[in-house]
Amino acid sequence: RMLDAQKSVREKEHSKKRQAEREQGVAAKSPPQLKREMLERENQLRKEMQEALKEGYSSEYKEYIKLYYEILSRQGETAGEKK
Repeated sequence: RMLDAQKSVREKEHSKKRQAEREQGVAAKSPPQLKREMLERENQLRKEMQEALKEGYSSEYKEYIKLYYEILSRQGETAGEKK
């Protein structure tokens, strides 16, 4: 019984040590807000891509069209980050 009591005490001490602690004085950084221009550009690119895909191109060309607009979208994202 004495061994069980010692084991129980050790487990309680161990569980107290393992509790997570929050770092004090560190503020969480919020992500930058999306600019209205960026959202409008994304919507415009999406519309243009949908229109281009309806033109009746082969599936191979459709993949190129998607890739093209994806690249344009990424360039817009990185341009927005640099501003």
